Amino acid sequence: GERKVGTKAAHVVELTPVRSTQGFKKVELAVDRVSGQVVGGTLWDKSGARFTYMISGYTPNAAIPDAQFVW
Repeated sequence: GERKVGTKAAHVVELTPVRSTQGFKKVELAVDRVSGQVVGGTLWDKSGARFTYMISGYTPNAAIPDAQFVW
């Protein structure tokens, strides 16, 4: 589907987990129709709570040291 996120028209992609043991029920990602970038999303957890996120900006090709990625 589609909806407005802030001032941007966005496509909405719904994602559901393959395994029912995951801690969430579904995720909707809002993707800007013009730029193709993710501009926000909503996550529903198993208890029915809803968490909405908006992305205010990107820093492409940011210099991040390898030490930030610890497994």
